[in-house]
Amino acid sequence: MKKTLFFLLTLLCCGATAFSQDLPIPNTQFMLTESIPCPFNPGETVVWPTGWSVYQTQNDHWDGPVDSTRCISVASQAQNFTNIPLDQIDPEKALFIRLSLPGKEGILLNADDVYSIGAGINLAAGDTISRGESCPNHLCSGLITVVEIPDESGTGTDRRIATTSLPDSVLWSFAWSCLVTEYFPENILREVIIKVSFDHITSGEAMQMTGIGVETSFQGVNRIEEMVFPESSFTGEDYQAYIHNVARPPVTEVYAPYIFLHERNVYPNQANVTYVEARPENTTTEPQELRVTVDPDQNLLFQPYTAIRGALVDPSDTVRHRLTLINDGGTICIPSIVELVVTDDTEVEFRSGQVDFHAESSCMMFRHGGVLVIPDQTHYEYGNSGIGALGLDKGGTIRIGKGSELVINNTVILANFINDADRQVYMELNPGSRLTFGEKARLIRKGYVQTGQMKLNVYMNGGILDDSRLSDKERQLINRIYPDKEMKMTDRVKILGNPIRNVLHLAVYTPENNGQAAWTVHDLQGRYLGSGNFATVQGQQLQDIPLQQLAAGMYILKMELDGGMVSRKFVKVE
Repeated sequence: MKKTLFFLLTLLCCGATAFSQDLPIPNTQFMLTESIPCPFNPGETVVWPTGWSVYQTQNDHWDGPVDSTRCISVASQAQNFTNIPLDQIDPEKALFIRLSLPGKEGILLNADDVYSIGAGINLAAGDTISRGESCPNHLCSGLITVVEIPDESGTGTDRRIATTSLPDSVLWSFAWSCLVTEYFPENILREVIIKVSFDHITSGEAMQMTGIGVETSFQGVNRIEEMVFPESSFTGEDYQAYIHNVARPPVTEVYAPYIFLHERNVYPNQANVTYVEARPENTTTEPQELRVTVDPDQNLLFQPYTAIRGALVDPSDTVRHRLTLINDGGTICIPSIVELVVTDDTEVEFRSGQVDFHAESSCMMFRHGGVLVIPDQTHYEYGNSGIGALGLDKGGTIRIGKGSELVINNTVILANFINDADRQVYMELNPGSRLTFGEKARLIRKGYVQTGQMKLNVYMNGGILDDSRLSDKERQLINRIYPDKEMKMTDRVKILGNPIRNVLHLAVYTPENNGQAAWTVHDLQGRYLGSGNFATVQGQQLQDIPLQQLAAGMYILKMELDGGMVSRKFVKVE
């Protein structure tokens, strides 16, 4: 949302005449004020921005019980901004500036649309605010929006509460978020709240409220229900196309935001994740590699509980095409109410560009064949603000190319919600590849935290792992696996996750470089079902063997390796 962000910054820095609001939000600059009896203590009078309230609560939740001992007023305007003198507040509690829009005052938002919403504050020299998500509402300082939608029964309402953190800044701080609406005819904006928690306040100083900005894309939006690769994009080996060439319905403007839509026939919630699927234009009987690229200045957004994957290969009900989403300079916006799940052998490749995470719960989760890819000769920083998360579950992995580095600067979550010993995450670091945990990185388990068994298992095959900035406790969640030249033949091939789905994920060890491994698959009666080979490198390597063509059942993998033979049984499920 780079162009939108520019306009919001123009609004907040240069005043209302520089920006045309798309929504009728009252008093966005806080310039209009009124003197009214304090709602929490009618014996006192407060001066508030017209339409807004200023208060603190007993528990630091925006909708918690109000601290009625304090009636907080704004002061005279200075430099075209409205101030809040901070001597009035309890410095140990969060400060809220809130717009409530009950009943008919609610603002109707367009369905299937995206809004950019931002808010800014100015601090006096020496004053500092708390940042991050360790506070109530999973937000210390930032912006909260509440959108009302119909509930699943259709007879009541529900709320989508989105948060976005104020970034690190010494004096001036600006929070903005991409607000994605859903397919309902009624997406109603009910609340806009600025929350500020303080680390230090200088006596006699004030905080400036620089304004609220909201707008839609002036270029419109591209709404994606499926991705269809034209036959002209087939290279002879795979399909390669740009997002504006495969989006269906066809795009209205190449550089308008792209919204991946949730299916209309099911209610969007955690039990009803739906997928925008990718397929070739012409039907094929074999699974195809589908590679779609996002260009610079293109923006991708996802409705809640929406993900992407390859479509089923006709007429199979289990085998899918393999989809790779390549970010080559674009922006993927992940608001607080979105967890983008990457699964079913789908890959997300980061060449350049960025992922904008807006809250602790903003997450990309890789599981069941989902892969985060850093191609050769690439330096990529994931989560440079410390906000958001990289989720890793069983079957998900990270692949870093030769001469490449992935720097993680937010929270890595090991999804240990099922406490089995085989629920592990595996990746490898080969010569020339580097994984770095940055200054703002964390590594945690969710689910079974203390008694969990899930770790990040890293095959150290000549690459570099820098976890020096993690705590001792966090480093204990990483298991480095080094090559063992004395490893027995029977231990040189391990199946990572059994039963499998469409792909057999293997960890293969060979003591020598530039070798070959040959494999065959048989049923339990010994009948031959398929074969292949791959080059080996010294040490541990991860190897995928696609087996989409196999029906559900039990099979035997035989692998000839370093002059010996290894057999492994595995189960394929649908």
